[in-house]
Amino acid sequence: MFKREKVTGVVRKEYNYRMYGCEKIGIIRKDGFLYISGSEKKMLRAPGKNNDSSRDIQYISLEELANGMLLVIQNNVSVNKDGLFKEIISLLGLKRRSESIENRLNQALRLISDLIEWKDDLICLKN
Repeated sequence: MFKREKVTGVVRKEYNYRMYGCEKIGIIRKDGFLYISGSEKKMLRAPGKNNDSSRDIQYISLEELANGMLLVIQNNVSVNKDGLFKEIISLLGLKRRSESIENRLNQALRLISDLIEWKDDLICLKN
């Protein structure tokens, strides 16, 4: 849109100018992501079976990751942290587990800390 290959200061300035007041029309800006006001919770979007394009973990909002984790925990009743992270990584079509992915998943897990409980090394939903 801005005819640039990199996000420079000029691009950020133009983007912020264009997005000024977006809250008035129901667009919420949070941590570099855009949300529609009053929309349902952000579901984890995974690439299709025939789609090799996965998103970098940094381009997936923490809320989306956290909601994906809640769904995995709910479907499995309980899961250990390592298994949870492996499942999310697999769902997202990521090829390997790196430190940046691990850090991002830990941030998402902290977002849902009030909804989960730890029993030994297993994570389950609070009653």
